[in-house]
Amino acid sequence: MFSTHHASSEEPRPVPYRAAVDVPHEPVEHVSRLIYPPRRERRSRWRKPGCFQQALLALVHLRKNETLPALAAGFGISTATSWRCADEILDVLAAWAPGLYEALTGPGEGNHVIAGATLRTPYRHQCGQPEHYQQFNRDHARLRAPGERAFALLKSWRPLRRARCSTRRISTIVQAVHTLLNCSSSG
Repeated sequence: MFSTHHASSEEPRPVPYRAAVDVPHEPVEHVSRLIYPPRRERRSRWRKPGCFQQALLALVHLRKNETLPALAAGFGISTATSWRCADEILDVLAAWAPGLYEALTGPGEGNHVIAGATLRTPYRHQCGQPEHYQQFNRDHARLRAPGERAFALLKSWRPLRRARCSTRRISTIVQAVHTLLNCSSSG
């Protein structure tokens, strides 16, 4: 029989465990190289965790939506340090994300931005409607498909499935994910 009560007044210590994350090794290395210059500027290159471990912590948080206290226990650091590590990585990645102008004027292939003329809503009750209404609905679906694919891709990153944080943090997470997706597709 297992008892959760302890005879001592100490707080129970969490037990770390190993787990896998579905992120290749290369993006973790890339992110760790991005975090090194800001650390050098702040003269904090050698703090715990190292650049690679900090990048891994942030990517596990983004992919699996593990809580930062749980990640802190798994990485052997304090909860405050895990928050700082995740925020630093998100800020560094968000700084590398293109702005709206760059996204709109960029190379177009693989981008998921709908620019152009005003989009109208499709016609309802497609059955029995004139052919030009049906053609309009098909054109509308074709224009909308890249945006829908982009939303599906973003929702594969678990913190974006049900975001329960500030809009600034959501924007930073989306920018960070965008940078990660561009890093992995270009490399």
